[in-house]
Amino acid sequence: MKFSNNAEFTQAAEELSYQPDELHRDLELLARLNLEAKLKSPTKYQDAEILINQLDAIASTPLSKPS
Repeated sequence: MKFSNNAEFTQAAEELSYQPDELHRDLELLARLNLEAKLKSPTKYQDAEILINQLDAIASTPLSKPS
């Protein structure tokens, strides 16, 4: 799943039978879990970066946008 704006994100959520806010929450959780010290994945930082970039693409408020 890849999206670059809110419309694409909403469409992706619908295709996955998610509410957009539920999918957003799950993506945030996945990004955090990928950064856990106990996770032993060789691509954990790359995976987290991809998720963070996707979340950044749909950020709509100053609070949700990275500083």
